[in-house]
Amino acid sequence: AIVGEALELEERLQNGLKGLRTNMIEQGFQFGGDHLVEGFLTAFLLFCMGSMAILGAFEEGIGKPPRLLLVKSLMDLVSSIALASTLGVGVLFSAIPLLLYQGGITLGTLCFNDFISNTLIDNITAVGGILLLGLSLSLLNIKHFKVFNMIPSLLFVIAFSLFL
Repeated sequence: AIVGEALELEERLQNGLKGLRTNMIEQGFQFGGDHLVEGFLTAFLLFCMGSMAILGAFEEGIGKPPRLLLVKSLMDLVSSIALASTLGVGVLFSAIPLLLYQGGITLGTLCFNDFISNTLIDNITAVGGILLLGLSLSLLNIKHFKVFNMIPSLLFVIAFSLFL
């Protein structure tokens, strides 16, 4: 979280998405509304931070059938319909980083299969669960957390698990 705050990841992403929205409006595209950025961030974090996203990508990477990913996809479909009805088209744009995120985990697992242990998977799942808790509290307007700034923690947990 400290690294993400120092790099101002959430602010940079929000500014980039706002710039994209402004650019698209200037070119004649009239969609996105006021919730483009919020819809994108909420959907991306909701779809990517769950343990099913991480474990499903790991399972597929080690050669098992992608059952978890298929179940997660169905759950994400239902969630995306609900999110899109309130947050708009920004939810659609979250599909691009979702593909990169889960595809990256799957390809990384495929390449580094020898280094992956159950402890590593447990640690990544635990950090993902904490990020989901922060996202849940933000969505419920209980306490706002800049969850996107906490994304580097997933990289740190991998490094710590491999080297400690």
